[in-house]
Amino acid sequence: MYRRDFLRQSLASSAALSLGWAACTPAPDRRLPHLGLILGLVEAEMEADWRGTLEAVAATGYQYVEFGGTYGAEPAAFRAALQELGLRPLAGGTSMAPLQEDLNRHIDAALEMGREYLVCYWPWLHDGTQVQGIAEVQGIAETFNEMGAACQAQGLRFLFHNHDKEFFPVEGRRPYDILLEETDPALVGMEIDFYWVRKGGGDPLDYFARFPGRFELCHIKDMDATPDQGITTAGQGIIDFGAIFAQSEQAGLKYFIVEQDKAPDPLRNMRDAYAYLSALRF
Repeated sequence: MYRRDFLRQSLASSAALSLGWAACTPAPDRRLPHLGLILGLVEAEMEADWRGTLEAVAATGYQYVEFGGTYGAEPAAFRAALQELGLRPLAGGTSMAPLQEDLNRHIDAALEMGREYLVCYWPWLHDGTQVQGIAEVQGIAETFNEMGAACQAQGLRFLFHNHDKEFFPVEGRRPYDILLEETDPALVGMEIDFYWVRKGGGDPLDYFARFPGRFELCHIKDMDATPDQGITTAGQGIIDFGAIFAQSEQAGLKYFIVEQDKAPDPLRNMRDAYAYLSALRF
C-alpha cells in the first residue's frame, strides 16, 4: 500500500511540475520584419518637400517604400536619396490600362528605380461595377500571366493589389478567386490589402489556407467600427492583425507595408501605425 501511494503521489507531483513548466513557458515572441510605407499616405508632404518627408519616413523606422513617381525629383537623385537614407525602393505600379498601353515603359521605370515588384493596382478597364461575366475575369488572369512573364524576363516580379470590387460575386463566383486560380504562381503574386478584403466580405485567413504561398506583400490599414466600415490607422480598428500575421508563413508574406487612404494627419498616422506594428507580438 505504501509503495502504491508513493508511486501515485510521485506521478501526480511530476504532472503538476510539467503543467507548471508549460504555464511558465513564454509564448512565441514573433514580430513583423521588413516594415515599409507606401508614399501615397504622405502624398501632399512628398509633393511639398520630398527629401524632408523621406527623412521623416526613415527616422520613424521604416525600411523600404512603395511609390509611383518621384515627386518632381530626377529619378537618379530620388534613388540616391533613398539609398542615403537606408530606404529600399521595393514596389510601385499603376492600373491595367497604362500597363496594357506600354508595359515595357513601366518595366524600365521600375528597373531604373531599383524596384523588385511591378504592381497592377486596378485590373478593370472600367469602374469595377460593370463586369461582363467570368469570361472578362479570366481574360484579366490571362493578361496577368503575360505581364508576369514579361516582368520575369527582366528580373521583376509582377503583383496584383486587390480592392473590394474583386470580392463581389460574378455569376456566383468571386473574381479574386478566379484570379488566384487562373494565374500562374510562378508569374503572378498577390499584394493583399487586408482592409479591402474585409470590406468586400472576404477573410484573409481563408485565402491563406486555400492559396498558401501566394501573398508576398500586404497593405496594412485598419477598419473602424462604424456602419460605414471606414479606414483608420493600423491598431485603431477592428481587424485582428495578430491572428492574420500568425499565419504569415502559410500566406507566403515577405513584406509588410503601411497604408492609409486620406489620412487626416498623415505624418502622425505614419508614426502611430509604425509604433503599433513594431510592438505587435503574435
